[in-house]
Amino acid sequence: MSKLWAVFLSIVIFALGLSLGLYFSTSNSGENMPSQIELTKQIQDIVIREVQAEQNSKYEVEEAATEAVPRISPYAKLIVEKYYKKCEHTTVDIIDVPKELINFTEEELKEKYDKWEIREFDPKEISIYREIDANCSSHYVIKNSEGYLAVYSEITDDMLELKEKTEIEVASLREEDQLALSDGIKIYRECGAGFVS
Repeated sequence: MSKLWAVFLSIVIFALGLSLGLYFSTSNSGENMPSQIELTKQIQDIVIREVQAEQNSKYEVEEAATEAVPRISPYAKLIVEKYYKKCEHTTVDIIDVPKELINFTEEELKEKYDKWEIREFDPKEISIYREIDANCSSHYVIKNSEGYLAVYSEITDDMLELKEKTEIEVASLREEDQLALSDGIKIYRECGAGFVS
């Protein structure tokens, strides 16, 4: 803002100097003096109006830019959609927006979630999507673990994560079930449902 005032004052001083110069140069001819002063005043008025108009338009543009950027509301919902490539399942979770995302712009959200696709951005509802090269959390494998049944989460065909080791002895099962356990018994459980083989 100080730069604008400096420019404005420079223009006014220049115009004032110009008018004084014209005044003294034409003081010998008294007839031209009123018209020269009038011309100088008109030039000063034009310069002042242009500087004021430039300042006003600059502030209007800044205010419009500040107001136009949508930000995440504290009451927004976050829709998290994940597509799992291994099992070809899609999960959708709708949650309250995490506190650390409140007041984020779409660009700030893209920076934070750079591996996600932002499908919808509205201050009250944000939808993000990602493809994951694994199985969803509904895939399990039951295997023999040191003579006891164990339940593993099947992340990929080669990667299992132990969820629970039971107290059921493998030796207490039928022979055909024991054989099946050597390769692992795969189970898929839909959300909200019991285990389904």
